[in-house]
Amino acid sequence: MGQLIGVTQIIGGSISKVGNTFSVHARVINVETGEIVNSVNYDLTGVIDELLISGMRNVSRLLFAGSEGDYLELGKDYEYYESGQLKAEGRSITGVKLGRWIYYYEDGRIQMVGNFKDGKEIGKWTCYDENGEIRTIAEIIPDKSFFGRLFRQAEVIEYYQSGEIKAKAESVRGLVHGRRTVYLVSGEVLH
Repeated sequence: MGQLIGVTQIIGGSISKVGNTFSVHARVINVETGEIVNSVNYDLTGVIDELLISGMRNVSRLLFAGSEGDYLELGKDYEYYESGQLKAEGRSITGVKLGRWIYYYEDGRIQMVGNFKDGKEIGKWTCYDENGEIRTIAEIIPDKSFFGRLFRQAEVIEYYQSGEIKAKAESVRGLVHGRRTVYLVSGEVLH
């Protein structure tokens, strides 16, 4: 087929998914000889957006640069405390947070885990106390109106570990703002 369209090399491969991990197997094939010029296997745990934007760029770099070092740090971000201890880690595309991020206390224990999309917190975030116990589970529901997007407004819902709503509040630019309603496990308003 490659000879019919006048190319010297073609790329073939496959993508599979198990759980939240995508595996890409890609190879460059010489059209004249059928020889495999290069092949790579690449795994990424995250969301399909990240695979399509960042992951496939990494596969391409591996196929044509041939050096695994070209992709290991691409899109991976780390944030540090002033002491030099790791504060957070996750992926980004051109500096915009995407997919799963893990935040740590300064002593290295996990503080919270959640997901980003287009640099904004989405879905449920699990927050841990300093003993490693779940302190709260919060769900961030973005306000999709024009002003909501402009000011990054969202509704934040906290849950008890049993799944009942613990509190509801509004946030602006990631900070709780305005009224916050707290509920008992029974669903009655506490305050």
